[in-house]
Amino acid sequence: MDLNTPLTDNELQELDGFLASDDVPDDCMDIAMLHGFLTAIAIGPAIVRPSEWIPVIWGKGEPEFESLEDANRILQLVTRLLNSTITILQDDPEEFAPILYEVDAVDGERNVGEEEWCEGFALGIQLRLEEWKPALYNDEAVSWLAPIAAFTDDEALADFTSGSGGPKVTREDLSAMIPLCVTNLYDYWKEQRTRRGEGFTPDQFPYGSRKIGRNEPCSCGSGKKYKKCCGAVQ
Repeated sequence: MDLNTPLTDNELQELDGFLASDDVPDDCMDIAMLHGFLTAIAIGPAIVRPSEWIPVIWGKGEPEFESLEDANRILQLVTRLLNSTITILQDDPEEFAPILYEVDAVDGERNVGEEEWCEGFALGIQLRLEEWKPALYNDEAVSWLAPIAAFTDDEALADFTSGSGGPKVTREDLSAMIPLCVTNLYDYWKEQRTRRGEGFTPDQFPYGSRKIGRNEPCSCGSGKKYKKCCGAVQ
C-alpha cells in the first residue's frame, strides 16, 4: 500500500468508526480532532516522530485491536491521512480543507464543529511549542493563528463575534478562514522545514514501509513489545 495515497470516503469512515468505538479510550480523538492534530504536525517547524504523536491520539489509555492486522490497518490509515495532508499542502494548497465532521454510515456526515479540529491543532503545536514560539511573536503569524485559537477559547470567540477590539465577524467567517490560515502558516515555516529536510522519510513512519512484528518494540514509545501494547490482541 502506498502510504501517500489519500483515504477514500470508505476508509475515512472506517477510521472515524474506530476512533468512535469502544475499542479506544473515552478521551480518544475523533476524526476532526485527529485531522487538526496531524495538520499542525504537517505544517510545523520541527519533525515530530510517531513515538511522540501516536500516543496523544488515544488519550490517557491505549486502543484495543482484535488482531495485529487490524492494528497495522488503523495505523496505516492514520499515516496516510498525515501524508496526504502534507502532499496536498505541498502540491495543491488551494484544495486543503479541514475535516470538520464525523462520518455516519447511515445518516451521512455529522457536524462536530470547528472546536474539535482546532483543539487538535493546538495539541499538535504543544508537541513542539518551543519551536512554534517565534510565530507567537510575529504579528502576521499571530493573525493566522487567531481564528484557529478562537475556537479553543470561548472568550476569544465571543470577542471576535461581538466585534470587541476589532471588526465583527461571524462564526462562519472564522471557519472559512481556517484553510487560508493553515496554508499561510505552512508557507511561514517553509524555510525552516527546508533546512530540516522537507517532508518525512520512511523511517519516521515505521508503519509505512513494513508491518510491525509482534515482538518488536512498540513505536508509540511505551517501551513494551508491540504485541503487549498497540498490537495487543483482545
